[in-house]
Amino acid sequence: MGASSAPINIALGGLVGSQLLGADKSLATAPVTTYNVGVAIGALYANWVMKRIGRKRGFMLGTIIGVIGLILTGLAITIEHFWYFCGALAINGIASGFVQQYRFAAADRGTKEFKPKAISTIMLGGVAAAIIGPQIVIYASGLSTPFSSAFYIATSLFILSFIALMFLNPSNLGGKEDTTPDHTGRPLSEIVLQSRFLVAVICGTSAYGLMSFVMTGAPLAMIHIMAIQSKIQHWAFNGMLWRCSLQAFLQDI
Repeated sequence: MGASSAPINIALGGLVGSQLLGADKSLATAPVTTYNVGVAIGALYANWVMKRIGRKRGFMLGTIIGVIGLILTGLAITIEHFWYFCGALAINGIASGFVQQYRFAAADRGTKEFKPKAISTIMLGGVAAAIIGPQIVIYASGLSTPFSSAFYIATSLFILSFIALMFLNPSNLGGKEDTTPDHTGRPLSEIVLQSRFLVAVICGTSAYGLMSFVMTGAPLAMIHIMAIQSKIQHWAFNGMLWRCSLQAFLQDI
């Protein structure tokens, strides 16, 4: 559910950014950039927090950050302030950084044979998110305030996630006990210096950068160049997200 907010941020980030700017649209994609920066910060912060308060409470904190970020995003659109909107999307990115940790929690608590299936199951949720997120945008497009309404509606996704986490057994996620001397793992410097790590970082950064460019630029091009109707835009965006999510799911089956 929490992952469903990511398509909303990416799909509307450039569109709203363009709307909030004047004649010069050169910074229209800056909100999506701040969102991605927030994801990177959130991934590091989530790991730091969960080492201290456990994964269950850490994930619950992530949902709270998500609700706050989405509300602030809607308010920034209402008052038509571009830089507030960028800052709000950065907060949404931090919340998404917490969401990224679900797959690692599933892998860490399963047997060696079960880990690939656990990760694939989590990635299957990404397929659902690729459907739910754009559908919220399509539904909100018929409301009087389509852009801000989409973000307000998305808060319900994090609220539902929070409620679900309340009933989750913390032992199924791991927690502070994983940080004892028996679970210290290898030093970060040893991991970073491996050639396979460097290759993974370069490939991942390049691929994600290209994906973000296409997903951010496509909605803007559809409106300002091709003048394609809003619902068709979101279905095209759906197709891009389904392809990415299904590929990630199938690679571990």
